[in-house]
Amino acid sequence: MAIKSLLDKGWGDRAAICLSSLCILHCLLLPLLLVAYPIGIVVTLSDEIFHQIMVSVALPLSLVSLYAGYGHHKRNQLIVFGGIGLGMLMLPLVVPHELMSESGETWLTVAGALILCLAHVVNFRLCTADQACEKCA
Repeated sequence: MAIKSLLDKGWGDRAAICLSSLCILHCLLLPLLLVAYPIGIVVTLSDEIFHQIMVSVALPLSLVSLYAGYGHHKRNQLIVFGGIGLGMLMLPLVVPHELMSESGETWLTVAGALILCLAHVVNFRLCTADQACEKCA
């Protein structure tokens, strides 16, 4: 019951926005870190494991948060945009590495995270905009 209460108050969207932002920062700042620090320290940050962990957390959190918001505002567009963002985040995990360049993976991941983040921002705003909503306020 406590998890449902947190999701109803927008904490799912807030967490998803933070995760998407962290993913974007990781993708865009990793090349700078590789130049600035010895390779041995940063290699663990560049592993595909980081991407897998982020997607495995983002997928259920985003699905639950966007679905809960949809129950309030009934905006199909947010489900579609969230699905597109999640799909873009998952694509580098399922496409063989020979078919996609490293920079292609990075930009696809950044674009997916941005789309997903925007879907959560709009979802959060729609849920909290209605002062009469007991679930979201």
